[in-house]
Amino acid sequence: MKKFIIISLFVFCVQLGKAQIFEKITFKSSYCFGTCPVYHLELKADKTFKLHAETVFLENSQSRELDSSKMGYFTGKINQKTYDKFIAAFQQSDMCKLTFDGVKCCDGSLISMTVNYDGIQKELVSMFPPKIAYPLIEVLYEICQTSAKKRVNSNFK
Repeated sequence: MKKFIIISLFVFCVQLGKAQIFEKITFKSSYCFGTCPVYHLELKADKTFKLHAETVFLENSQSRELDSSKMGYFTGKINQKTYDKFIAAFQQSDMCKLTFDGVKCCDGSLISMTVNYDGIQKELVSMFPPKIAYPLIEVLYEICQTSAKKRVNSNFK
């Protein structure tokens, strides 16, 4: 009975054109002319993630001091509350219509995402993502910065 209800809800959502079934997202942030962290994050639908925190600065540091304790390769699994927040932001971003302008200039952090959903892979890159993507980007940064993680010795791509 439970499977029937889930399938029925899925079919209903697809019919409305609003279903966006998340599979995997790869998120990258780049250097800037300030203290922007550089993250490479891969998050899967099973809530597991891999993170390469390439550059992380000490909190409230204007002197650009690196925080080596937060840098390196990590794996983990996000909690249900964070996952729910991520899924809400993912759905709100309306992935079917979401586009980034591809701008790669200036002095800000370049945001890159490869999103796999509904059997589709979408590439998004910009230094100035649209406002509708802000909640999604914020939760991805939150995952990088606050999720429980385990340091690993092996590199990954």
